[in-house]
Amino acid sequence: MEIIKHLLDEKRLETFRVERSQIARHIESAFQDLKEARITFPVSDKAAYLFAYTAMLKIGRALLFLKGYRPKGQGQHEAVVQAARFILGKGFESLTLQFNRMRQKRNKLIYDIGGLVSHAEAEEAFKAAEKYLEKVRQFMEDEDPQLRLDL
Repeated sequence: MEIIKHLLDEKRLETFRVERSQIARHIESAFQDLKEARITFPVSDKAAYLFAYTAMLKIGRALLFLKGYRPKGQGQHEAVVQAARFILGKGFESLTLQFNRMRQKRNKLIYDIGGLVSHAEAEEAFKAAEKYLEKVRQFMEDEDPQLRLDL
């Protein structure tokens, strides 16, 4: 709980009550972004990478909503990664580290207006997003069986 408390103290997270339907919409949107990544992958490595990252971010936000939190202020993406890492625990360590590397790369792509995404990086990002979304979705359904969605 130390990470969550730290993020709350820094005002990078706040407590938040959300309807289950809103959580479900975030999960559905994450899977839609994953589909977009799949469609975009043959055309644009960068676009596919960004869609894959966004899918992970959206399901990460949904996970925080489920636990009664939402990110706020500066560094929201980083707060989502850190809080999700804590909530999900050790079984998700490698996927969460991949999520964080993708966050850092995405920042460079967006804010530094530079850098390229290789085909191999885009493919790796897509595969990581697929695994992350499925595992987080299962985790969330185990926490709240009423979140079972047919995606």
